[in-house]
Amino acid sequence: MGKFKNYLMEQEDRYWEIADREIVTCESLGEFMQTMDKHKHLLTFIPQDEDPEVYIEDMLSEMWSEKWAKYQEQAMVEAEEYEHNDY
Repeated sequence: MGKFKNYLMEQEDRYWEIADREIVTCESLGEFMQTMDKHKHLLTFIPQDEDPEVYIEDMLSEMWSEKWAKYQEQAMVEAEEYEHNDY
């Protein structure tokens, strides 16, 4: 059973690695979800009390929000640096 569990965990890790790589190529959350839809077979563990589609959408939406929050934060830092170097 240990080998099978490791296999399932590797598949899920692979899904999130793909998501991390693909998120930067997508221009919208909808495009990101559509891109990741073809990889959802890699997700083998979804809590029993969760609707699989809703669970995946929520996880991808959270990932998308975090990506844009980091991007926005980085842009603000760069803008401040530009202001200080401009004078």
